[in-house]
Order: sequence, then structure tokens, then C-alpha cells
Amino acid sequence: MDTFLKCNHHGKEINEQLKSSKKERRKLAERVMITRLSLYNTRMQKCDHTKLYNKISDKNVKLVRERLTQTIIWPFEDDEIVESLD
Repeated sequence: MDTFLKCNHHGKEINEQLKSSKKERRKLAERVMITRLSLYNTRMQKCDHTKLYNKISDKNVKLVRERLTQTIIWPFEDDEIVESLD
């Protein structure tokens, strides 16, 4: 009976240690998340959103123009001459 109590006592200590380590991990994860969010917020406040939006829209317009020029079949000067002769 005495050995059972000793083993059971150690089991309780282990369970308490596991619970406390889970709590510590949770607290650490919360602190890391809070730190990341605050860093993100400060970076977003420093960022010029209108400038960033304009850059993105300018790049999109440029890409659309390039795609359009690739898909359009441009007539050659020879074709225009032949059509004018007909």
C-alpha cells in the first residue's frame, strides 16, 4: 500500500508539471502573438497605402497592356498594300 501511495504521489506531481508547462506554453504563445501583432500594426502605420496602391495598379496596367499586345495580331505593311490594290 505504501508503494502505491508513493507512485500515485509522483503521478500527481508529473500531471501538475505537465499542466503547468502547458499553461506556460500558452502564455508564451499569447505573448508572441501580441508582439507580432504590435510589430505588424507599427509597420502598417508607417506604410504609405496610397503609394503602395498606386504602384500595384501601375504594374497591373502595364501587365494588361503587355498581354493585349501579345494577343493582338498586328497587320503588316505588306497586307495593307495588298488590300489597297484590290
